[in-house]
Amino acid sequence: MCKNQYILRLSNSTIGNEAVELNSDKNACFIRIPADLRNKGKCTISVVEITMSLRNGTGNRVIANGTHIVCIRSNIPQLGYGNEQTSQNQILGSGIVPDNNTNAVQLDSSSSLTFTCGKLPDVIELERMCYDPANNHNLIAANNFTTDIVPFQVVLQITFDEDDKNM
Repeated sequence: MCKNQYILRLSNSTIGNEAVELNSDKNACFIRIPADLRNKGKCTISVVEITMSLRNGTGNRVIANGTHIVCIRSNIPQLGYGNEQTSQNQILGSGIVPDNNTNAVQLDSSSSLTFTCGKLPDVIELERMCYDPANNHNLIAANNFTTDIVPFQVVLQITFDEDDKNM
């Protein structure tokens, strides 16, 4: 039998009654996950798609000129290691910005990241990040030149181990 697959489509900009909490720079969002998903336990998550705009409505970029790599960081626990985040592996996807005129990027479009998560957090945090060309290419918040909402979206496919037990 095949496992149930759940799709989470998460965005920092929404319409309707699903409010999203934003940080003050609006480069990070906090999305409450429904209890029926939070309480299912261990799961396998695949990143299906990440799309990120790099300009606000007036044309200001959220990254400095010369920035060539952007990424989305999250608080979803992952098995593994990442030296960028004090041993936490929290990058869901990264993408290349080919030039200073690029308006949007799709992250990791050639292959999806798949990882094991012990349990989904109550609130998923997503943050637009970049590697700072002016500071040894350190990973920083991508929030230059604007505090407007500049859209990004993350699509995750989730299968829960618990579903195997209930079949």
